[in-house]
Amino acid sequence: RKQMSQGSPIQKLDEQVDELLQLYEVGEKLHSYEQLHGGRSLNEDERRRSMVSFASTRGQSGSTLQGNGVFGLAAMYLYSRRGASSMIDMSRLRACGWTSLSVFLIGSTFGSIVMMQKERIRLDDQAINLSTAVRVAQNEQTHALLRTMKFHLTTRQMNLWDQ
Repeated sequence: RKQMSQGSPIQKLDEQVDELLQLYEVGEKLHSYEQLHGGRSLNEDERRRSMVSFASTRGQSGSTLQGNGVFGLAAMYLYSRRGASSMIDMSRLRACGWTSLSVFLIGSTFGSIVMMQKERIRLDDQAINLSTAVRVAQNEQTHALLRTMKFHLTTRQMNLWDQ
């Protein structure tokens, strides 16, 4: 086995991480992480969970449209009320499945429009748009990873074969 010089690969990696950290620090100055989550939490685990949940649940159509089926069910219930003998009489829905399905889909579509409009209004109230917010949250995670990598590079400078 060929022995490498003591610190050259680690120093090289350290320099590359420094360059990346400088880029992420410039990005943090442009769009502050606190702008997304508020001030820093003393509980680091809570902070990490907030970062991950933001990146995985916001800005995706699935989370924006979650719950639109309730509007479809409400539309079906309202459709079944005409000529109903009681509050739980759903005989009109059983009369024609295609019509009931159409009513459900129209109600769900209306629900989707309402939910997207609500999300647009929420985003208009904020200074940062959604795609930028998601990108900043992803950059925050990568920046934290690079800081950890830098810490381990500076504190654990060992040769590859040292044990």
